[in-house]
Amino acid sequence: MATIPSIAMIPSGYNVNKVYSVLPTDGSGHLDNFARTSTATRVNPSGLIETMATGVPRLDYSDGTCPSLLLEPASTNELQYSHDFTSSTWTKSNVSIPTVSSIISPDGTANAYDVLNSSAGACVIYDNEIGVSTSDSTFSVFVKYKDLQYISLRIDGSGDNALFDIINGTIIGSDADVTPIIKDYSNGWFRCSITHTNLLVVGNAVIQFNETGVLNSNAMTVIGGGYYLWGAQYEVLSYATSLIPTAGTIISRTQDSASKSGISSLINSTQGVFYAEISALVNTDINNRTISLSENAANRVELILSKNGLIQGRFDNASNDITLSKSGLNVSDKNKIALLWKSGKCALWVNGIKEQENLTFNTFALNSLPNIYFNSSFLGGSSYFYGNVKDLRVYNTALTDAELTTLTTL
Repeated sequence: MATIPSIAMIPSGYNVNKVYSVLPTDGSGHLDNFARTSTATRVNPSGLIETMATGVPRLDYSDGTCPSLLLEPASTNELQYSHDFTSSTWTKSNVSIPTVSSIISPDGTANAYDVLNSSAGACVIYDNEIGVSTSDSTFSVFVKYKDLQYISLRIDGSGDNALFDIINGTIIGSDADVTPIIKDYSNGWFRCSITHTNLLVVGNAVIQFNETGVLNSNAMTVIGGGYYLWGAQYEVLSYATSLIPTAGTIISRTQDSASKSGISSLINSTQGVFYAEISALVNTDINNRTISLSENAANRVELILSKNGLIQGRFDNASNDITLSKSGLNVSDKNKIALLWKSGKCALWVNGIKEQENLTFNTFALNSLPNIYFNSSFLGGSSYFYGNVKDLRVYNTALTDAELTTLTTL
């Protein structure tokens, strides 16, 4: 492109409380208001799960060689032992766990557990002393094939199962009140998760052996088959977040927050483009997820990933409050989005297409967009952006339609 952004926060390096920007080259665009008051895990450049120190941003490599800044809500792993399945907190029925396996786990060490069925019948490992409310809850565990192709997870009652194929990395089926997800972590490891959004009783974290590939058919006839297990997690959330390791006590991770202030000299508030390559943690959420250029509630350009696949651009000042929208997308997929503003025009571009524009926009006053917030500053915590930021830029001139097509095309 001929036009160069004035700010390019493309995650490429980090320090405590700071994510380095590519532009400006003098460092004035660094995202230096990052905060998290606990440790947290990420996928590192080698594809392994590792723990990052308090206050250190997570450049996550889950999607390959180019990292994204990972921003998550606070969460708690309600399981006291995420890795040690020999603990008495995990009840075993017709299951034995003879030893820690020599198989390398997703953190790069030989600390996975080899579990197998010791008798015929229903073979189950479960933790039923979680003690959480009946809110939306998610149970997840890392599984690797050993002898059995299928594994079932359950929350709540016997009719709340999901069945996974851990050779092909697919979901075989699930009961009505649960939502299953399976994600490939390479080297034969899959993270299987099940979310229950209609809990009637305190939840249970249940792992069930399955040899038939039929949902709710959990009786075993062959003895000695099993899996490799690692990294179990139970959260009072409607989706699984990054692993929170535990070893004898419940552990919480605090939320990530980020902002950049005092950059009005880098942003031409009378015209420009706010661009992001981002994905939300989930497609559905009860709250909007917002990244904004703003001064206060009266001057703001907001990029909003809304509920159920809706992307919005909001342009609000003393003269206007205009919202442009594109529906029908999966916002947990990578999307390239650009918001353009200038005198007489504002527009929303998504994935190479100009979705909507308004030709009556009365533009912002000079120096009226001095901050970048990974939330809507006037709406507070209900609008925090939780997701992955692969590229964030501000252009201090209004790009042409051809440039915007090129910039936002996937």
